[in-house]
Amino acid sequence: MTLTFQDYIALLFGEVLIIIQFLVVAFVGLQHDRRVFWRSLLSFMLTTAVVYMIKFLIPVSRPYVDLHTNLLPGVSVGINDSFPSAHAAWAFTLAATVWDDRHKLGGIMLFLALCVAIGRVLLLVHSPIDVIVGAFIGIICAIGVGFFYSEKS
Repeated sequence: MTLTFQDYIALLFGEVLIIIQFLVVAFVGLQHDRRVFWRSLLSFMLTTAVVYMIKFLIPVSRPYVDLHTNLLPGVSVGINDSFPSAHAAWAFTLAATVWDDRHKLGGIMLFLALCVAIGRVLLLVHSPIDVIVGAFIGIICAIGVGFFYSEKS
């Protein structure tokens, strides 16, 4: 199978940018502001719990299954756990957490999160509603952890 330029962009957006976001949070959190690191970690854990609870309760087939097509090489996902998008939720929870402390870097992270969401749709592993709901969950979890964390500080 020969990959097209669009395939490479989809892989970059849908699989690689989330790793870059994790590295940014780790660097900023561990080198400059540990609060960002701990809030990001707590937001990530809460987001993961919420997303996988919903995935368990509401099984939805992935677009590539519905379209009877194959995934790109290197992409491995379940068949009936499309809703909501964990990648989008993680990307937006990290971005929202960083945004709360560092607006300029947070803006870049929000752009990367949007690219992750678009990539997941381009890869046919999520529908637009999957990534929209995932983004919403990620942002709400980050806000909730930020509120709780600021109350305790």
